Amino acid sequence: MAKMKVTKKTLPPKKKARKEAAPSIDADDIHHFSDNDGDVEMSNDENTVSQSDDQADSGSDTDEESEPEYFLVEPKLKRSARIVDPSNPAHAELIRQATLVGSEIYEEDVAQDLPGDPPNCSRPELYRNVKWGTAATSYDEFKQTEPFIDITPGRYELQPDGTVKDQKYKLVVKLYDLKGNRKIFRNPPPKDWNNQAALSALNKRIVQQWRRNTRYRFRKAVTPYLPEERAWILKTLNDRGKPASSWKSFVQDFNAKFEGQMLTGQDAPRPERTQSSLSKEISRFSVDYKAGKAPVTKTDQNTKPVAKAKRGIKRGAA
Repeated sequence: MAKMKVTKKTLPPKKKARKEAAPSIDADDIHHFSDNDGDVEMSNDENTVSQSDDQADSGSDTDEESEPEYFLVEPKLKRSARIVDPSNPAHAELIRQATLVGSEIYEEDVAQDLPGDPPNCSRPELYRNVKWGTAATSYDEFKQTEPFIDITPGRYELQPDGTVKDQKYKLVVKLYDLKGNRKIFRNPPPKDWNNQAALSALNKRIVQQWRRNTRYRFRKAVTPYLPEERAWILKTLNDRGKPASSWKSFVQDFNAKFEGQMLTGQDAPRPERTQSSLSKEISRFSVDYKAGKAPVTKTDQNTKPVAKAKRGIKRGAA
């Protein structure tokens, strides 16, 4: 099984609270990760079931201060390296050899879909209302699923060992919550596995299921853009505040210039930036960029080193 990087983090004690141990999963049993996060409200419904073990919540209030440990899950492969291209002959052959996940998750045949819309979907037209199988409903031989890795476009995903895997299994989340209760979340499959709107909503929804019930986290602290990077962005935008070239070239050129570089005053190499990251940067400071000046933030004006911690979470050893 391919492995993923899991970093343990400890928050400073804040207040007296019940001691709750996060269910432990051996890092060797964990598969890769997602940097998607979102504020998607989840509610208990027929697609979320839970069951409490008699011995699960035997703890009691204590005078000791809690120091909760969090686990940052990071990908073995970058998102772009996990996307399967069916037009690529090598990828097409991998798909031909791959095995679809069966009806133990849900019935594949659309003709067996249930009537009506899937429950609790803001855009139900994007998803199927499927008949779920025993792996999505039964507590027999209950085993927590691997911490979530974002769903990439297409039914299949490239694995670190060079094979491809059906992403259908990601739609069912089984976990032990912080009180030891067993929970199963069933997330409706998209009608089109290449519909980014459907995939993005699913990714946010599943990440939040993990965040609200466990101590696994899926996003590293955001690395702010530096003045040097913003100056480069400004030079490559047109008078409408848009990339003078295509977005693809713009992203590639930016990363060729900065990714992995050690800039003055920084203690870590500059990260790779995605089109989403760069477009948000340009949109956030659109007034400045359109006016022909690089934005200057309070962080830029502060001579102290850029903080690597967020909400008191410090990076620990892998």
